[in-house]
Amino acid sequence: MVSYTALTDRSAVLWALEKFDRIGREAFLAEYRYRESLDYYLVHEGRHYDTKPVFAAAYKRQHGHAATGVQGGKAAAARRLKELGFVITEPSHPSPRNQRTHRARGAEVAASQSAVCPRCFTVLAVSGACSHCVD
Repeated sequence: MVSYTALTDRSAVLWALEKFDRIGREAFLAEYRYRESLDYYLVHEGRHYDTKPVFAAAYKRQHGHAATGVQGGKAAAARRLKELGFVITEPSHPSPRNQRTHRARGAEVAASQSAVCPRCFTVLAVSGACSHCVD
């Protein structure tokens, strides 16, 4: 299992972001053997990046060997990237890049629960108002 705090070099993360942009998302995900993120994204200069493979690439750059067992959640890669000063999206606000996946997951929630926002599929509060789609 990887020690998330072992990634300390912000420049290694920036290197990973440059590589992501240079070779493209599909090739980057394939190289580091990760699928698309569903919840957490690193946002840098207006672009969204998958947290787990970015963490893995930066870790490898800093330490010379791959990180194994990388998790992307708030207690894992996403948290460490945030601690290094990067902006991380929260699951309640999906990246535009992944809206379709979140909507498909939301449709599953909508089918099993009655109080769901028809626009973003967030479970509604008792008041029936969506706190994410305030117009």
